Amino acid sequence: MIKDTRSGWNDTDWAAYLGCSEVNIQDYRRKLESKFVSAVTQNPNTKKYRFEMYVYDHTSQGKKNIQMICSSDYVFDSYAEAAKDANVNIIQKIQLNPAWVKHFGMPARALQLLRVKEK
Repeated sequence: MIKDTRSGWNDTDWAAYLGCSEVNIQDYRRKLESKFVSAVTQNPNTKKYRFEMYVYDHTSQGKKNIQMICSSDYVFDSYAEAAKDANVNIIQKIQLNPAWVKHFGMPARALQLLRVKEK
């Protein structure tokens, strides 16, 4: 289990981890945040929280759709617990597939730049 949420990392740390120039980090974040959303959601019936990641997609008619691409298998009693689990145990392990790497022109692990905001 990874203990560090990487929340305190600066662009220099991320550049070293991803093996790229520090100049690219902000561009990577901007591209990722325009296409992906990482969030903690609450089930209205059980009132439990879990991590979910979505991707935005634009139809040929210009409509913006959102589609869930992954979610946690675990549920939590609080938003904070779910956010911590997402940042520590899930996001740090996910990677872009080769098609997204080619599309965005960034390392596969760049997706780990995304974070669930803690309330």
